[in-house]
Amino acid sequence: MVVSLALVVAACGGGVDGTPVAAPAGGLDSVLLSAVDLDALLGTKGIQSGPDRAAMTDELAAGTLPPGCVGTVRTAESTVYRDAGATAALTRVAAESGGEGVSVDQSVVVVGSPTRAQRLLDVAKLSWNVCAGTTITQRGDTRATWVLDPVDVRDGIVSQTSTHSAHGRCQHAMGAAGARVVEALVCGADIRDEGVRVVSAMIANADSS
Repeated sequence: MVVSLALVVAACGGGVDGTPVAAPAGGLDSVLLSAVDLDALLGTKGIQSGPDRAAMTDELAAGTLPPGCVGTVRTAESTVYRDAGATAALTRVAAESGGEGVSVDQSVVVVGSPTRAQRLLDVAKLSWNVCAGTTITQRGDTRATWVLDPVDVRDGIVSQTSTHSAHGRCQHAMGAAGARVVEALVCGADIRDEGVRVVSAMIANADSS
């Protein structure tokens, strides 16, 4: 079932196969939360953000297994967005100093229409839940294993918590604002609903921009 789901995800996702895409002028960076925003929202102390990255990720090419679950462990995954008419993407990675605290990956992807954005959420509900209980082996530069919990859906946001071999607990969340899909992956020792909270704030930023 998990292997065959790769075909479902590929058919309903979209993107540009890991190639950089330019963010529209004045646009996507305002959707993402700053380090100051994250400290205020999550109660972290001195979290720091790296440079924004205007590119999709590609866990499938990196060899993450099983293939049908690659979209559960990374934001802005190219396999997920393959057929959604994506025109721009922006990702910001932040972490507390020392590598022991909370880390936050945020992504916003502009897709072909609000209908396509909603379809991606519907697919995430199915594909993430099928992967629940599965051990995901992440390859590439960030080798790790993940064991995924069942999916939760609240106020239009799809989320899934997991146990991570290096970071303890993580929560991946996805929502939509018009034709923009927003995702957050928050990891740390005691993660509960932080991913959902970040996505909610990103949606509010998108709606006000």
